[in-house]
Formats: sequence, C-alpha cells, structure tokens
Amino acid sequence: MFEDIRSVAAAARAERVVEAKFRSQPKVREWPMTMVLGLLLLGLAFELQKGGSLTLGIGLASVSWILAEFATRLLRLGLPSIPLLLGFFAGSQFINLATLNETVTRVTEQRVAIAPGIDNYAALNVASVTLPTVIFLALYYWRFRVPLTIAVGVGYLLFGSLCLGLFFFEGAFVTWMEPLSWAGGVAVLGLAIRIDLSDRFRTTTRSEIAFWLYVLAAFIILNPIVGEFGKMTAMPALPSQAGLLGVLAALAICGLLIDRRILILGGALYSGLSLTYLAVKSELSGFGIPFVVLLTLFCILGLALYWRPLRQWLVLASPFRNLQHKLPPLTLESP
Repeated sequence: MFEDIRSVAAAARAERVVEAKFRSQPKVREWPMTMVLGLLLLGLAFELQKGGSLTLGIGLASVSWILAEFATRLLRLGLPSIPLLLGFFAGSQFINLATLNETVTRVTEQRVAIAPGIDNYAALNVASVTLPTVIFLALYYWRFRVPLTIAVGVGYLLFGSLCLGLFFFEGAFVTWMEPLSWAGGVAVLGLAIRIDLSDRFRTTTRSEIAFWLYVLAAFIILNPIVGEFGKMTAMPALPSQAGLLGVLAALAICGLLIDRRILILGGALYSGLSLTYLAVKSELSGFGIPFVVLLTLFCILGLALYWRPLRQWLVLASPFRNLQHKLPPLTLESP
C-alpha cells in the first residue's frame, strides 16, 4: 500500500516538473541576471577559445548546465534560461565540430564551391554535427524542460538537412533551397498549431513550446520571400510586394484564429526591419519597399488596437465558427 502511495506521489512530482510553466512575466531582477549570465558566458568563451574548440565546447556546455540546475530547474526563471540554453547549444556544437572535424576534412579533401560563400566542406561540417547537437539538446530538454529548446532543435535540424542536401547534390540543389525552406516553415507552423491546440487554456509548457515554434515558423516562411527583395537591382515589382503582403495576411488570419499575436507581429517586424535594411544597403530607388514597410507598420498598429474584436468577428461570424470548440477561448489573453 505504502509503495503504491509513494509511486503515485513520485509520478505526480514528475508530472509537475514536466508541465510546470516558466514565469510568463519576468520580474525586474531577471533582466540584470540574464545580462550577467550572457556576459559571463561570453567572457568564458573568449578565454576558453585559446585552448581550442574542444576545450571551448566542454567549458561552455558544462558551465551552462551547472547554472541551469539553479536558474532553470530549481527557480524556473524563464528569461535567464535563454542565455544558458544558447550557451549549452554553442558548447555542444563546438564539441561535435572538434570531434568530427578530422573526418570531414578527410572526406572533403578537394574543396568545391557550391554557392556564394559556401563550399562542400562548410556544408558537410554543419550537416555532420546536426544530429549529435540535436541529441545534446534533447538531453538538455529532458533535464530542464526549457520550451525554447524544441524550437532551437527543430530549426537546427532543418538547417542541417538543407546543408546535407547541398553537400550531396551541390549546385543542382541550390534552386530547391528556397522552396524546401518555405515548405519546412509551413511544416513548423503546423507542428506549432498542433502543440498549441493540445493545450487550449495554455496552462502547461506546451503553449510556451508552441510560442517559440511560431517565432521560428514566421522567420522561416518569410525569409525566402524577403531574400528575393535583396536580389533586386531596381524597384520591387508589384507581384513581389503583393506576395509578401499576402503571406503576412495569411499569418495574421492564422494568428487571429489561434490567438497568437507573435505570429503576425514577429513576422511583420522581421520583414519590416529586413526590407528597411535592404533598402538602405542597396539604395533601391522607387516607392516599393517604403510602401510595403509603411503598410506593414500600419497593419501592426491596427492589429494591436483591435485584436480582440477582430478575433471575435473572425471566429464567430466566419466559416471558422465551427472550429470554436477546438480553438483557444475568446476571452483568453495570450502573447
């Protein structure tokens, strides 16, 4: 009898650890703590890099793991957990790069340029460390349950898969990079929605995992489209502008349905900043890019002011009303 009670209590404790949410609104003390941890890891990396990649990787990963035992597992601090995760991620990469570098160098004795700025050595280098790094991240998530870990692992797995394709198919694969990247972004978005709707009331870490996956999906989906603007030497054509605005509109509708502001706000912010940078860098003439940026900013402002009424109208007075029982409640506040 007592053994059964103890086993039930242990299972309950384990479930609470798995499902315990991080603090959604970081306290003031978390900001300086986050900056201190980030600077500490940067300083440590600067010193350890003198001893080589393996020393750097082991040092970064070990220190990040030890600090995460207190900041992440014990105190469940969301903001300070981010630099610790990134420090562990960088450390695991350096460990794998140092371990596999000799093999990669032997395989790619003859360097072949695949695309501007990348050759077969660089492509294989990234592809070879992808799976071991994702395994490291899986161990980190198993221990600390940091929601961002899933997005980092998924994004790196997608990036490594593209690099593997570049290594095997070389120049023939370059033309498929953008469509495959865009398809990967749509797949990440679908995964995020599936995880998000499994926790409609957003009381567990699943909603936080979905949040970061939405950020990743918006970036991956918009990046190939924004990249096309960077290749232009004249004013962007109307179809390019309409295509970007159409994707942003689709993200806005999706974000309204599932009540995720970050999906459209993050995507619009990324595209707006990227287009502004491209316009200044390339000195493109014409009204195209400024018009898209201004329209995007007005859309952000409108959605921020009228998010709740727009969502109620979209869910209740549209064909999507039949899905209301599967969507987050209309009164739920979420990022």
